[in-house]
Amino acid sequence: MKILTFGSCLARTTAVCYARMYNAEVVSSVYHNRSDAFIGRFVDKTWKDYPKDEVGKFISEDDGKVKAEFTASVILNNQYPQKIGLHGIPEGKPLFEILDEGDVDLIIADNHIDLGARLSSALGEPNAGVFLRYTDLVDETSYWRSGDLLNIEQGVKAMARVMDYLHDRLPKAKMAFINFPHNVYVGSEQRIERTKEYEALFKYDNALVIPCVNVPQPYQTHDRQHFTSHQYSFYAGLIHEYFRTLPATVASV
Repeated sequence: MKILTFGSCLARTTAVCYARMYNAEVVSSVYHNRSDAFIGRFVDKTWKDYPKDEVGKFISEDDGKVKAEFTASVILNNQYPQKIGLHGIPEGKPLFEILDEGDVDLIIADNHIDLGARLSSALGEPNAGVFLRYTDLVDETSYWRSGDLLNIEQGVKAMARVMDYLHDRLPKAKMAFINFPHNVYVGSEQRIERTKEYEALFKYDNALVIPCVNVPQPYQTHDRQHFTSHQYSFYAGLIHEYFRTLPATVASV
């Protein structure tokens, strides 16, 4: 079985646990792509697509304090065709080659990036932008700025289109979508409300949609966006059991 993920560590690490538990392989892992940007840049192709070298002029040099897999240059690479889908899979193939081959059995997605990511773009260009953390920018100048958080309604619509796109390209693959939990964001009321709104609005008939669950304290870590392997294994087991128990008319993963 081959797995493709779209989103953040939630989808990716769930897939890694699934692979370990059920003899599968993660072949593509799309990180750091907000759903509206993915649709605008790679599907509709209506967004301005900045050359990577141009964006690179505005990011700070990695200082060694950030884990190698999450430096500014890696985050940027994850959003361009030559490297997209290769996060943590250095010997793999970029996303669009994987899609052309069509050999994927399970897709796991999550909405963490939609909930928390701001896109950076040139001033006065709303239909453009790449995800960068505010610490990645050398300086917010009159030309290059970090934008607003994604409107939830727009994000829900864009994520549904991402799912549609993946479903159309990989029609045999089963799909699971994980709503990022909010109980780990105690004290961040905006994040909690955004998460609840997204969960309430997002519907997708062609996927198992997992609602927000409370992450038990022992499964939480010092990073609110990361959990212990027990939590990811829970998601993996839930996904596996759901598809295993589907009627015989639906192919099981």
